[in-house]
This record gives sequence, structure tokens and C-alpha cells, in this order.
Amino acid sequence: MIILKSVVIVTDFQGELSAELEENLKFVFQNKIIIEHCHLNSMSKDHIIDGDVILIMLENRIERVINNVKNKEKIIVISRTILEEKALQILEIPENSKVLVVNDYYETTLQLTSLLYKLKFKDLQFVSYKEGEDYGDINYAISPGIKERVPSYISNIIDVGVRCLDTSTFLLIISKLEMNDKEVHNRLLKYINKIVTVDEGIKEKYKELYKKNERLKSILEKSNDGIILINNSGDILLCNDKCKEMIGNKEFNQSYNIKDIFTYDYMALIKSRDIDNEIIQINKKFLMVSVKTSILYNDAWEKIIILKDITYIKKLEQTISEKLKSTGLTAKYTFDKIIYVSKKMDECIKMAERFATTDKTTLIYGESGTGKELLAQSIHNSSKRKKQPFVAINCAALPESLLESELFGYDKGAFTGARKEGKSGLFEQANNGTIFLDEIGDMPYSLQSRLLRVIQEMQVMRIGSDKVIDIDIRIIAATNKNLIKEVEWGSFREDLYYRLNVLPLKVPALRDRKEDIIPLFQEYSNGDKVLNNSIEKALLSHKWKGNVRELKNVAEYYALMKDTSNPLPEIFIINEENEEENHIEKRVLEILEEYSKETGGIGRKKILEQYNIKYLNEGISEYKLRNVIEELKVRGYIEKYIGRNGCIITKNGMHYLRKK
Repeated sequence: MIILKSVVIVTDFQGELSAELEENLKFVFQNKIIIEHCHLNSMSKDHIIDGDVILIMLENRIERVINNVKNKEKIIVISRTILEEKALQILEIPENSKVLVVNDYYETTLQLTSLLYKLKFKDLQFVSYKEGEDYGDINYAISPGIKERVPSYISNIIDVGVRCLDTSTFLLIISKLEMNDKEVHNRLLKYINKIVTVDEGIKEKYKELYKKNERLKSILEKSNDGIILINNSGDILLCNDKCKEMIGNKEFNQSYNIKDIFTYDYMALIKSRDIDNEIIQINKKFLMVSVKTSILYNDAWEKIIILKDITYIKKLEQTISEKLKSTGLTAKYTFDKIIYVSKKMDECIKMAERFATTDKTTLIYGESGTGKELLAQSIHNSSKRKKQPFVAINCAALPESLLESELFGYDKGAFTGARKEGKSGLFEQANNGTIFLDEIGDMPYSLQSRLLRVIQEMQVMRIGSDKVIDIDIRIIAATNKNLIKEVEWGSFREDLYYRLNVLPLKVPALRDRKEDIIPLFQEYSNGDKVLNNSIEKALLSHKWKGNVRELKNVAEYYALMKDTSNPLPEIFIINEENEEENHIEKRVLEILEEYSKETGGIGRKKILEQYNIKYLNEGISEYKLRNVIEELKVRGYIEKYIGRNGCIITKNGMHYLRKK
């Protein structure tokens, strides 16, 4: 069990003084001591004052308590001072002014006057107040919480409040209590910051520190870097003029907090850890930031923030990037140019649009011909890098040695046949923009480790060079392979797979989104809005192993051959529809057209009912009708909804009906 030591505060009577001193002690010692009070005006003659420390207000009070104190060695006659904020008010009094000092007794008035002289306020003449004397030539007065005693003709009164314990008294208390507690010392340091110390030695030490601080400021102002010093609350302790220039605020000073300069994200970054050469943007300026932490005491710390203006360098990089862009390293496609009506493709596009809002590495999966590069270009053109280069390379199209030199570049003389001046690689050319690595699953295993380093460090090294080049790129990769299987088979690095697969995007095969076949075919065949029924059937039943790329080829063939008897390539088997099926489709569309004019649409049961009424001799089953409706929906001739108005004929359906 810990036995707490006690401190006894001896005052004439209970009041503000005893309460203030208790607060002072609690601030520094908190719950590490027991605080007791003894009031002389109510103390009995045989009362024993017993404590580890006994605090007496004045020397002459010792005589009154000497016989009541159990251990006289425990007595400390306290030294008191005033808060720094009160001292600042006194400093506002004009120089060479007379100042009347008023307290409750003449004795305490003299004590306060002595304190004020010790604190060395600038050329002020302090006059101790005596009752009955005239002070008509004095315009200022100082009083510790008893303004009513100040003569009424003095209007400028500074209330310094109840005086608080001075540093020297606390040091004596700590010594007598033999309390070498780190927390107590830490809190005492905080306490000292709030008061004006009486101790001349401490004051001289502060002067010395002030001179050092001024020398430091002189050095800082001559620096070409912006320098900020903050505490663990983010308050600005120091900043030089170069910093003010960089952030574009000449009025910026120590009354600011770090959050007044940096955004929330930057501020969290700065306060959480040390930083080396991070690039941020403030007021259209690019700044390179370094942050170092200095531990002071306990949990307190200060951080030095160093800012370097690299706007010129960044603009130079952008100029180079724009010149590269003018050489053809651009992305042509955007999301609004992608033709689709299917739900699956709509979901894919929406996910890709979301991926465009970030710089994270994206891996696009899909069979050959599904439009992976088209999506990659659209992501780039919807990102913040859209004005920068888009560089694409097919990793399966080049041999290993050539692929390496294309990606990483080379220095002069790196190998036989190399350019004299060397060559920048595609990673460098894509700087500030996007690089698209198509068929990443076919990249040689030996190059995969180099690509992994690029992704991790955003640095490249040319072939034949020992210099590291920093780059800033967004990586989008694509593959038609199952990379998980490739990892299992040992042909693809597992660590590279997880580095690439941050934002996976699956592009559906064309056969899985048949609704898109006819719109795409119409677009690529020079806009034929109505196709022969047998042509549509052939297109919709085809497997499309080459996906959109194959469809485009077929559409271009059709555009040239549509007036012939065989408008599609030989691989397509065109079955002429029998009359019965054509009639059913036509009659279903006629029923829908009729009801669209009257009610806007009609459900499947109503269609079946009307069909069997109108064409009694050609009745059809519900199963057959369901298949016909699904076929018409896939071809875009009807729209299908839930409810009574389940089916509505479309404009394409109207065109088809007229043609039939």
C-alpha cells in the first residue's frame, strides 16, 4: 500500500488564498500528495500541525505557529509570483509611470511591491498603498483581487489575482518530499510556462535560451527552404519568411496551427510519422516535404517540417510529358464511346468509372477481343492523369530482350546495336501518366521481378546504368489468362500477382451479353438499323470466341457484302426461318403494337389470350410464347417489365414489323 505524503497550507483564514494554493499544488502533484489546511484565526492553542511539508505565508507567521508545529524542519516560507498573462497587462502601462500597489495589509502590500520590483518591469515606479494618504498624481494601480481598496479616483486598475506559488517554492517542496517523480517534473515544466518566475538564475537561463533562439531565427531566415516548428498540438512555434512565401500567406505567424496550412490528409500524415521527401501540392505549388520528430519529455514532442519548392521541376516534367503525349502516346477512347445495353456490361463500366477516381493498380481480366485496352484508355481519360501520356505495350508481342529494353530503356553502349545516346524506356515515357501492360500473363518470368520493384518503389533503372530514376505512373494491366492457375504452375510470381490485383475488373465475354451483339453489329456495319431476321438469328446463335474483335470483322464484311446472297462469312450457318416461326413473331408484335397504343403494354397471359382468340386455328402454348418473347427481347424488339404492362414494343420492333 502506497502512503501518500502530506502538505499543510497555513493561512490566516479560509479564503481565496488557500484555495488558489491548493489548485497550484494539485496541478503539479495531482493525486500524489494529501493537501491539508490550517487557519490561524480558528486554530486552538493545543492544535498540532503535522505534515511532511508545512507552507507558511510570511516569516512573521512562524512565531505564531512554532509551538504548534511537530517538526520545525518541515516549514517552508513560500515565495509567490503572478501569472504570465497578468504580467503582460502590466507591461502595457506606459514607461516611467507611477503605479499604486494595494493589498489587504500594509505588510502584504510591501511584499507585493517587492515582488513587482524583482520581476523588473520596465521603468515603473511602484508605490505601496497606505490608508489615509493622497495618491492623486497616480493613474494606475495593481491589486491582487481586492479592487475595492483602491482609491476611487484611480480608474486604471490591473487585478493580478491571487498570487501563485513560485518555481523556487515548488523545488523546495519536491526536495523535502524527496519526490523524484518524472510526471511531477513534467507537470512542473508546464506550470512554469504559465507564471513569471522570481528566481534570477532561471530568468538568466531563459535569456540565454532567448539569445540562442534569435541566432537560430537568423539562420532560418537565410535558408532557401521553408522551415516550420510545431508542437504535439500542431501549434506553430516557429516559421521563416521562406515558408510564408511558399504557402502564399505573408501574414502567417505563430498564432496559426498546422491545420491552417495543410489539408486533413496531409496533416494526419505529418503528425503520424517522420517523412522523407514527400511531394504535396499547396496553392498550385508543388512542395517536397520532410518531417523530423524531436522527443522533449514524457509524451511531448516537436516536429521540424522542411519545405522545398519544386514547382519549376514539376512543370518541367509536365512539359516533357505533354511533348511525349504529342508524339502519339495518348488514349483515344472514353466511357461514352463504349456501345452496350446489357446489364453485365453496365456493371463493368460503372466499376471501371469508380476505379478511374484512384491511382491504384488495376488488373483487367477478359477473353481476347473483349475490349480490355478500350476500358484501360477510358479509365485513363476519366482520371486526374488524363492530360498526361498513355503508354501501351503488349507483353506477349516482343521477345524477352527487346521487351526489357522497351520497358526500362538503356544507357549508351549498354549492348551491341544500342543507340549512342541511349533510350528512355516506356516507364519513363509514361511518367505522370498511365502505362498499360497488355497480356501481362505472358511476361517472361525473369522480368516479373523487375516489374515488381517498379510497382513497389516507383523507380526504374535503365539497362547498363546504375542510376535509379524516380517515376510517377498509374499501372493498368490486362490478361486473358487465369493468373491464379499461372501462379500454381510456377509461370507467374505470386507476389507480383497480389501487387497487380489491387483493383480487379472482369470484362464479360460477348456470348454472355447477347443484348449487345446487335447494337455493336449495327454500329460496325455502317449503322444498319434493321437486319434480316435470319441474319440476326445467325449473329445471336454464334459463339463469338473472338468476342467484339471478331464481331467487328464480321460487321465490316457484312457492310461490303449485304447486297449479295451470302452477306456473312462462310463460318456462319444461316438457316431460313420457317413460315410458322416468322408468323408467330409478327403476330405477337402486332398484338403488342395494338395494346401499346391503348394501354402502353400487355402481360404474357394477355398476349396468349389475344393470340388464341385472333388466330384460333394457330394456337400456341405458353412455353412457345415465352421463348418467342425472350427472343424478341434479346433482339431489342420489345422491352420486358414486371407487372401488367409486362411487354412493350420498341422502335426497332416497329421497324421490323413494317419490314415483315
